[in-house]
Amino acid sequence: MSLLRRLLLLCVTALFFQGCGDRAASGSAASSRACLVSPIGAISDSGVGALRIGMSTAEIRQRCLIIRDTVMVNEEYAENQRALSVVVGADTVRAWIPSDSITGIDVLSDRLSTGDSLRVGVRLAQLRGIQGLTATSGEASAWLIAPRHCGLAFVISSAPGMVEADAAVTQREMRSWPDTLRVTMIQVAGCRGSDS
Repeated sequence: MSLLRRLLLLCVTALFFQGCGDRAASGSAASSRACLVSPIGAISDSGVGALRIGMSTAEIRQRCLIIRDTVMVNEEYAENQRALSVVVGADTVRAWIPSDSITGIDVLSDRLSTGDSLRVGVRLAQLRGIQGLTATSGEASAWLIAPRHCGLAFVISSAPGMVEADAAVTQREMRSWPDTLRVTMIQVAGCRGSDS
């Protein structure tokens, strides 16, 4: 690695850690911080980084940087809901707030992953190896659920044969889908019935 590349990498790393530090000491509001991310698997069954299912809006504002607060259609429920765009590490996620606490988080880019490196953009071929994988289809997407990832749904758009909303997909139908289909979103809803 050239000296110039090393210096550039060192500068970028220093700027990253400076941006993740506590800015409250410098006079900035605590809400100007990005939710911190663990180096191993930011996406879990109960949240993304420090952003957790069940957090109140006040807690989010205290711990995280909110860059957008709006009302938009939540396609899962086909109704308007409050949605926050929240900075998590070096990425932004969508947090659904139908009342005053997070009920769901949408991860829309490939910069965040689970502990076993599953992320947006992963191919269906990689998910097929997960024991107990099931799917439910909607009109335009399918939600793949894996027991080892309780609380997460891996969303695949444009899978063949999706015509009926909330229809269970048989293993045979799922095997007919091309291996090249990719996850377009990971939804975090929390693992119900679990203490994790």
